[in-house]
Amino acid sequence: IKNIRSFFGSLNLPNLTVEQCDLYDAPITVEEIVEVIKRLLSGKAPGIDIFLDMYTETFETGILPSSLMDGVVTVISKSGKNPTDCKSYMPISLPGYDEQVLSKLLSKRLNKVITTLIHLDQSGFLPKCIYADNIRCLINIKLYNSPQLPYL
Repeated sequence: IKNIRSFFGSLNLPNLTVEQCDLYDAPITVEEIVEVIKRLLSGKAPGIDIFLDMYTETFETGILPSSLMDGVVTVISKSGKNPTDCKSYMPISLPGYDEQVLSKLLSKRLNKVITTLIHLDQSGFLPKCIYADNIRCLINIKLYNSPQLPYL
């Protein structure tokens, strides 16, 4: 472990500024919860204050509520498989609504700072980035290094 820490300590990795850390670590607001819930549901959701209290307590104590550990396990059928065969199904876990709200809220916060941590060549799973950008880059590199084909 000492060698691993030494190795990673020697790397010049990007860091978040104090302001970015404060933005990410700020207490969750009612407005943030309302925005996330509106995007998750088509109608209004009751009990927003309950979410706020739960998330505030979670961040203050560092202890997740037990409800975040709950989920519903169900099965979905595999495409093109015999529906009467048990092997044709795979289990998935559906998180509770409170976990969905918290995950979406933290994801929105992380998306505001993630581009300062990840290199510009990384195009997967970043806002406003698509994998086709890197495919085009690879095609350009291949064409550039190919003596038979003109570079476009």
